[in-house]
Amino acid sequence: MFDFKGINLYLTHKNAKIGSKHKQKTTANKKGNFEMTIKDLSELSILRKEHAYNLAYIQKLKDEYCATNESMLLQKIKALQELLNADDEQILGKICEIEKYIQSIDDSYIRLIIKYKYIDCHSWARVAVLIGGGNTKDSVRMAVKRYLTHTEE
Repeated sequence: MFDFKGINLYLTHKNAKIGSKHKQKTTANKKGNFEMTIKDLSELSILRKEHAYNLAYIQKLKDEYCATNESMLLQKIKALQELLNADDEQILGKICEIEKYIQSIDDSYIRLIIKYKYIDCHSWARVAVLIGGGNTKDSVRMAVKRYLTHTEE
């Protein structure tokens, strides 16, 4: 039997979050370029995981409905699906915004470091190995930090 109380709690929690979540926008700096912080870039992998979770959760509920055929569960699934679809639009918008920013970076060295770190989710040590050229985990990390700090000015 499915736990309706759990769905109600989930819906209440998601309704409370939907207004504030993912609303942070990047702002243009003095040069007209968009700023991105390390926090924004780090959020990319989490956003992708959350999107995958939302899709899997809906599928799990649909499977439960097929097994029980309860009409009340179907109503809850539809309400939850609408809520998650709205959340997913915000998530996908933020993912797109971050990936556009990464593609807009003129410096191919920095762009590649950022792709390895924030898109492929490698550790700084692994990024240094992939970049090669005697780079260390600290040198690639500091290169990104300097770049992001420099673009804010």
